[in-house]
Amino acid sequence: MILIFSFAFGAMLFIIIRVIILLFMSLRTAKIAHDSILKKVFQGPINLFFDVTPVGKILNRFSKDMMVLDNRLCFNIGSFFSRFYQALAALFVAALAVRWILIAIGLFLIFGMCLFRYVLKAYKETNRVESVTKSPTLSFLQET
Repeated sequence: MILIFSFAFGAMLFIIIRVIILLFMSLRTAKIAHDSILKKVFQGPINLFFDVTPVGKILNRFSKDMMVLDNRLCFNIGSFFSRFYQALAALFVAALAVRWILIAIGLFLIFGMCLFRYVLKAYKETNRVESVTKSPTLSFLQET
């Protein structure tokens, strides 16, 4: 009973440490990215960038990038590593049990990479359309 409790307590401790490290890394990354993006925007030429690009489009892009960094980055990285190591452990145990499963795993990985490339194009296009449709709203709110 004490052994089970100590394993559970150790797992809890490592999870807390992982979350704290990811949060601090995420905050540091967001601060560095914010400073870098703001510097690049301010260094843009006035007659070629600010006169051509609507203010709403600049605000939309900047706020969306920062929202992704602030809200999603930490949790997505933590979830990725957690799922990756779980999948790696499951594949290792399956390969130890049945060696032939490595062939099926290889085929599924190839299929998954092809599917990922196909879906990624559609995902990028959807995000582009979403950004374009939000820009006029933000520009209208800025002008009023």
